[in-house]
Amino acid sequence: MKLGTGLATNQIRRRGRPVDVSSMFIPFGYGSPLTQYPLRDTDMRYQVTNGVSIQRASQDWEGSVDQNSRLKHTVFYDATDFQLVYTNGVSAAPLNVRAGLETPSGTYPVMFQGQRDVVIGACGVVVSDPIPVRVAPGGVVWSRTKVSSTSAVSADRTCDNNEGEGAVFGTGDDRTLSGTINSVYVRCYGPSAVLGLTYPVGQPALVIYGDSIVDSNNDGRGKGWAGRITARPVIKSGVDGDTVDVFNSRQVRMPLRAGAQVAICAFGINNLTGGDSLAALQAKLAAFWTELRNAGVKVYQTTITPKSSSIDGWATVANQTTDGINATRATLNDWIRTRPAPLSGYIELADAVESTRNSGLWKAGSLTNDGVHPVDAGHILLAAAADAAFSTI
Repeated sequence: MKLGTGLATNQIRRRGRPVDVSSMFIPFGYGSPLTQYPLRDTDMRYQVTNGVSIQRASQDWEGSVDQNSRLKHTVFYDATDFQLVYTNGVSAAPLNVRAGLETPSGTYPVMFQGQRDVVIGACGVVVSDPIPVRVAPGGVVWSRTKVSSTSAVSADRTCDNNEGEGAVFGTGDDRTLSGTINSVYVRCYGPSAVLGLTYPVGQPALVIYGDSIVDSNNDGRGKGWAGRITARPVIKSGVDGDTVDVFNSRQVRMPLRAGAQVAICAFGINNLTGGDSLAALQAKLAAFWTELRNAGVKVYQTTITPKSSSIDGWATVANQTTDGINATRATLNDWIRTRPAPLSGYIELADAVESTRNSGLWKAGSLTNDGVHPVDAGHILLAAAADAAFSTI
């Protein structure tokens, strides 16, 4: 087996200029970059699919240390030379990973430095060798991943059985190239991103950093608003309970920006409920935005959705009570709407689910069941608002 020490390629192109991403993808404490894969001058290696996520910081693989998963990825652009990005932000123990890519033209083994297997240490990130297959826009590829470890670990995404995704546990066999993986709604492990060369360059890909609302808490399909985006390919990176200053699993999550041209910051609600003052949170957000901007991506911030209590399950506006954080949240949102530096813009999410701007109350219709996290209907409204904004980026 190969130890996951870095990239199969250490260079991408962003808007026609080469960008060295070796240092972004080297797992902390694991050696040096691997060999460079040469890109042609016209090539752009970008995130080309949707529906991926990273670091679900809760629940294990149904108590198992062995899993085969099959996950769907819709290709947005005419793309080739696919590379799967795998991470270990879920276990202190190494992950043993083997993968296959199921495409319209056949199923291909995924190689890592010419080897079928790779070991990913804690906080490690690896990128596969390019898979020389071409897929048209709107085509679907399926990642098939076998992962095992010495102990049960947290899953990093949810299979959407409505889309045919699924996982099997504890079988011990390898189903990366063939074998039945039944559709099931369950937490599982899979690639954190899917990169490819696009012909021509597509619309900007997005990485969305956030907390449990991005992660998809309370969404019956495990997608959340970020996983329902249709206007752009998205890398969805949400961690339950996270804040902008803590930014859990930074070593694993921050490198994902290398496959995107736009970063969306969706942090804020946990800082507010944790007691941050307006000035403190403004400073923390600005520092995070600046870090992303200095990495060469455009940065957008979402407005923060409301928090309230209700005596009728949020069925009506009248029976809700505004939370004590609302005055600070409203002022923060108004500040975000002024597009403070270094933001390139903002994504208006709050208006999509708030009864009136800055009211601190959810729209009628039980869009949440706890006053903080949207349910499916709320995520659908947020996704529609985000799609409208992303179509202009």
